[in-house]
Amino acid sequence: MGNEVLNPVNFFHSVPAGDMKAHYDTVVIGAGMAGLTAAALLAKDGRSVLVIERNYLPGGCSSSYYRKGYVFESGATTLIGLDAGMPLRAVLDETGIQLDARKLEVPMQVFLPDGRMLTRFQDRDQWIKEAQRVFGGKRMAEFWKFCFKISDFVWDSSMRYRFFPPQKTQDWFSLLSNFKLSDPWFARHAFTSTASLLKRFGLYENEAFRTFVNEQLMITAQNKMEDVNVLFGATALCYTNTGNYYLPGGMVSMVKAFTDYINQKGGHLLLRTAVDSIEPEGEQFNVKFGSHTVRAQSVVSAIPMNNLANLLPQQHPLNLKASQQTIETKKLNSALQMSLVVKDRRFPKCLHYQIHQPNGGSIFLSLSSANDHLRSPQGFRVASISTHAKTSDYFETDKHKWAEQAIELLVKRGLIEHDDLILKHVSGPEEWLQWTGRAGGFVGGYPQFKDVLPWKMNMHQLGENIYTCGDSVYPGQGIPGVVMNGWQVAGRLLRDSA
Repeated sequence: MGNEVLNPVNFFHSVPAGDMKAHYDTVVIGAGMAGLTAAALLAKDGRSVLVIERNYLPGGCSSSYYRKGYVFESGATTLIGLDAGMPLRAVLDETGIQLDARKLEVPMQVFLPDGRMLTRFQDRDQWIKEAQRVFGGKRMAEFWKFCFKISDFVWDSSMRYRFFPPQKTQDWFSLLSNFKLSDPWFARHAFTSTASLLKRFGLYENEAFRTFVNEQLMITAQNKMEDVNVLFGATALCYTNTGNYYLPGGMVSMVKAFTDYINQKGGHLLLRTAVDSIEPEGEQFNVKFGSHTVRAQSVVSAIPMNNLANLLPQQHPLNLKASQQTIETKKLNSALQMSLVVKDRRFPKCLHYQIHQPNGGSIFLSLSSANDHLRSPQGFRVASISTHAKTSDYFETDKHKWAEQAIELLVKRGLIEHDDLILKHVSGPEEWLQWTGRAGGFVGGYPQFKDVLPWKMNMHQLGENIYTCGDSVYPGQGIPGVVMNGWQVAGRLLRDSA
């Protein structure tokens, strides 16, 4: 079968208990990309940093795992944020971390319920023509040009307003110094839904387009157009109109680049360790896990707010504040996910597909590159198939029955044949719960809700010297969102402790 694929578990060094310090400048809880981003930027500034991760691999929902000779993605399979003016690019430029990222010619292709296929071109004019060809609509071009403007504003303003929402006096000075006269015009769209946007352009009655928009929003916003505000919705819909990239070896190669940097800067990574409690003491914190306690001048929580609240002392003001930012589990999304190994003999250049199901919903298929022998031997490819629904529904779903139905849909759309299949591995909320420790096995971040505006979400700082980031913190979802959270938190912490 050619070369041997390496197990990513060998890429990471967990600090031995005897080498841990009794005191760190900052303890980061959770080694997802938000936590790793914050840790890398703090370590760059010379801070002593300990990153604690309950799993045996860092990366959280943006990592990869080894099984039976292949490397599969643990969650995220698409990557943006490397273009100029975007958060991941800014962090890489600031730290000097290098990624072997390869730009995709075609970001995604989508199969509609009736079997028609459209290509989500990155080029904006090319995409507008494709949308017009498939969906029609007299004002289709106007709709997309408006979305492009909103998306450009969101990325531009997110990088300008590092301390948004403002929490301290100096945050307001920073906000005013970066203010543009056009900002209020754009910001007002946080008060309107993406559904109203379709109505404004006469596209809401276009059932095929409405279904397409809803399924695309589920990938990034975790909700449908009635609940997703225009600022987030337009940006989510333009996901494929920015540079989409592939990482040889899987997302774990990005995680390795960040953890290597943290180690080089003197930081420590502690794996297979769940934090038991965070106890404030004066202006510092005692972080307890197993038989160990480390003292920290500051804490960065990169775990969901639902989990953080359980680590803080009952009735403590920090616990009460964290609890106010949680969302009940039944409103969150989990996932059914299937990893496949397939013979490499029929796939075109596109690696990502969304396949709409005739009776509603969709599945998302991501393939490894044909040349990526860090994940599979020559002649084979690794595939990831997933779908979203409410956590409460999934615990009642037969995941193996779903997997068979998903395979049949892929066969029907001509993406695989039954005799292409070499290996299959199916997971559901129970496995997500084991992998991430998230309540209810939820994945993909907090969904967008129309009554939760950006400035009503958690404000990156829970209290004095304790900060929060990750995909349950606005705007959170996706690698660009969590990297931006980590970047924002590192900036606040460094400024506050200067």
